[in-house]
Amino acid sequence: MKLFNHFKKAGLIAVLGIGAAPGITNVLSRYAYDQLDQVKVVDISFGAEDMTDRSGIDAFVPPYSIATIMEEFSYQPVEFIDGEYRTFRPFSGAKEIIFPEPIGRRTCVYTLHSEPATIPNSFKDKGVRQATWRLGLPPEFEEKIKLLILAGLARDDPVKVQGVEVARKEVLAEVIEKNYKEKLKGVNLKLNEVACIRSQVTGEKEGGKLEYTVDCIIRTHSRGTSYIVNATGVPASIVAQMQAKGMIKEPGVWGPEKVIDPEYFFKELARREMQVRVTIKKI
Repeated sequence: MKLFNHFKKAGLIAVLGIGAAPGITNVLSRYAYDQLDQVKVVDISFGAEDMTDRSGIDAFVPPYSIATIMEEFSYQPVEFIDGEYRTFRPFSGAKEIIFPEPIGRRTCVYTLHSEPATIPNSFKDKGVRQATWRLGLPPEFEEKIKLLILAGLARDDPVKVQGVEVARKEVLAEVIEKNYKEKLKGVNLKLNEVACIRSQVTGEKEGGKLEYTVDCIIRTHSRGTSYIVNATGVPASIVAQMQAKGMIKEPGVWGPEKVIDPEYFFKELARREMQVRVTIKKI
């Protein structure tokens, strides 16, 4: 964001963090923002369930980069609450959120994420006072992550092993990836996963208080590829094509919620098997 003027002067466009989360999450929030006269609260959450049959496969398989997961759960999360940024302890902010089945009830916690870094500034004209992010991976997986963190494998400082200085997270990531690739070699694994990316936006319209719940449901793609691969890669592809078509014109460095048309973006997601659902409630 500090490079905004440099990009503008050069006539270049940068859209930051346009993956699943951040990315889809920001555009879900933008949709609700467009419907409301005032926006007070933007609470974003993510819940996932892996129903893949891994019978006979004894391996620890993270849903995405284990290094990223370790950072998310071990770094202090920063959230925008009551009009200011606040720092919290890891695994704090626990809240039970009911996602669509088969995910269902899931306890989600604050983790360090990018949405609260851009949304407060993007939505300030409508009075936003809160922007938070919570993550809810399967409970049994989170327990394993806690154990790895307690063992010191999330620390950034290197450690000496037999006289060789190594980075803890990089070693962990290498060992885990090598292990599950060996265990899955020759196995025709049929993935069966589902995730819900949610933005819950509270605000006012014509004097009445409304709550918009905007969900993006993502499943294992019909090609057999993982939901996280599609949800991370597809949005960047859509936005790159939008830029190439001249649909994003203003030079500068932007959060996704500032320059992406939600209606068009949602149609493109649907073409790639990701469905957006909107629920509106009076409060």
